Amino acid sequence: MPTAIFLALNGIVLFVTEKLRRGGTGRRRAEGAVTPDEQHLSPDELSDLRITRMTIRQAVTIGAAQILALIP
Repeated sequence: MPTAIFLALNGIVLFVTEKLRRGGTGRRRAEGAVTPDEQHLSPDELSDLRITRMTIRQAVTIGAAQILALIP
């Protein structure tokens, strides 16, 4: 039970700090780098496109940072 409470609180803290750091959901940032061919895409599709363009190194770095953030 204490682990579940810790993980829930940690998730809330990560969510709130990310919102404060970015000033929103981050989808505005994805829309800012739109090419003319991508103008018709929705914010959800632009977000997915940005994720699919991520390199393996970026994905591993993000995953490792998330793992380290959960270590008490």
